[in-house]
Amino acid sequence: MNVSVNASIQTYGTGSTGIISHSTTDPIITIVPGVSGTGGPGGSALRLDSPVNQITNAGHLTTRDGAAGQTVRTLSGDTTFTNKGVLTGSVTLAQGGANTLRNLAEGTIDAGTSLDLGGGTPHNAGLLGNGGALGKTVITGSLIQSDTASLRIRLDQKTGAADSFAVTGTGKLAGQLRPTILDLTTIKPGTVVRTILTAAETLDVSGLRIGSSAILGHVLGARDGKLSFATTIDFAPQALSRSGRVIGQVIANA
Repeated sequence: MNVSVNASIQTYGTGSTGIISHSTTDPIITIVPGVSGTGGPGGSALRLDSPVNQITNAGHLTTRDGAAGQTVRTLSGDTTFTNKGVLTGSVTLAQGGANTLRNLAEGTIDAGTSLDLGGGTPHNAGLLGNGGALGKTVITGSLIQSDTASLRIRLDQKTGAADSFAVTGTGKLAGQLRPTILDLTTIKPGTVVRTILTAAETLDVSGLRIGSSAILGHVLGARDGKLSFATTIDFAPQALSRSGRVIGQVIANA
């Protein structure tokens, strides 16, 4: 069974689902560019129950709950989920299935609290971040991130809080770490260290990189399955001109 979704599907009722597929074979669900599938509050955009499930999203999948919602759920079978659009919310794939989630270079995952692949593996080549309230996303399975990928971490410089990911399997990360400060008006000089990702098994971040600016520096550190990074804010670094450092000191003391 091959279903191509060429028009947006919106549901509003509590617990309602945008697309339900129950088959004895292998449904292929394709969400084309410019199209959205939205489940109701407490519902899902997709719910599949088949021996083999294939999903390709080039549009936008979400629910009325946004990132707090359970956007994709499979009840049985092996699932291959390819995302090259936008996925907002949590994912739960059937336990024990041969499950794979591939976020392509053009794809964005604004995750909820859980990406549960039933022991499968998410492969991220695009943008992966937490799309809800500042907090933790649990990835049930292993995480592989390629050189084209970005891992977005939002920071609250005032409270020291940050997004984080907890991986129940192994982590192998390349690409770029993209820290985003939520409120620039609250930043102050100093250094804050945060743990932003943990892996229950081995963690390899040798291919992961992070940029810095004249006043904002970042340093990555990995040890014992934990990835941390230190953020240092200095409004008057030596790299600035003398007048620039004077202005920086004024800002720092404001």
